[in-house]
Amino acid sequence: MVGVYFGWIHTPQTISNTSLSALRADYATDYVLMVAETYEGNNDLALASYQLAYLGGEKPLFFVQKAIISGESLGYTVEDMVSLATLASAFQTLDNPVKTP
Repeated sequence: MVGVYFGWIHTPQTISNTSLSALRADYATDYVLMVAETYEGNNDLALASYQLAYLGGEKPLFFVQKAIISGESLGYTVEDMVSLATLASAFQTLDNPVKTP
């Protein structure tokens, strides 16, 4: 009980200047996977871009590609890897539109 008093009331910790860019690689990969699963449900690429922007200033495709590499080493399931690949494909199409003559 005394520990709770000191930890929560007498000397509480304040959290400041935190962002998703400070996440460990495995947590960041999980976050990107959640974005990919959301994208599968709603096909809203703008929302996915917005959600991935919290990870930093790189293009969204960078974070998805990084998550694919990390997901392979973390032993993600085939379904999870397909979700990430689907999102990566959507961003690649956006970055490289097909030109018609």
